[in-house]
Amino acid sequence: MRRVISSLAVIIGVLAFAPLSPAQSLGELAAREKEKRKARTGKVYSDDDLRRSAASRAAEGSASSDTSTAAAAEGAAPAADASADDQQRAEKDRAWKERHDTANAALDAAKAEQAKAEEAFNNAPDQVKNSFRTRLDETKQKVLEAQQAVDKIEAERRFGGPAR
Repeated sequence: MRRVISSLAVIIGVLAFAPLSPAQSLGELAAREKEKRKARTGKVYSDDDLRRSAASRAAEGSASSDTSTAAAAEGAAPAADASADDQQRAEKDRAWKERHDTANAALDAAKAEQAKAEEAFNNAPDQVKNSFRTRLDETKQKVLEAQQAVDKIEAERRFGGPAR
C-alpha cells in the first residue's frame, strides 16, 4: 500500500510540472541541429594541400631572402625533397603494380589449370578417378596459394607496407 501511494505521488508530481516545461516542435529542433552542424563545418586539409603549402612557403622564403643564399638553399631543399618523395612514391607504385599484375597472371593461370583438371576428372572413367583427383587437389592448392599472394600484395597497398 505504501508503494502504491508513493508511486502515485511521483506520477502526480511529474504530471503537475510537465506543462511548465517549454514544448519544442520538430521543426525547431531540426533548425537548431542544422545551426549546430553549420557551426562545426570547416575546411578539410589533405596531404596535397599540405605539400602545396610547404612548397609555397619554401618559395616565399627563397624570394624574400635574396640577400642570403644559404636561406634560399634551405628554402629550396623542402621542394626538392617533395619531388624526390613523389618520385619514390611513383616508383613504389609502379613496382607494386608490376607485382600485382604478375600475381594476378599467376592466379589466372592456376585457375585455368584447375578448370582443365576438373574437366579431366569429370570425364575420367571411375577406375582412374583417384589419380585425377590428386591432380585436381594440387591445382586447387595452387589456386589458393596464388589468391593468398594477390591478397597479400593488395593488403600492402591498403595498409602502406608489406603484409606480415
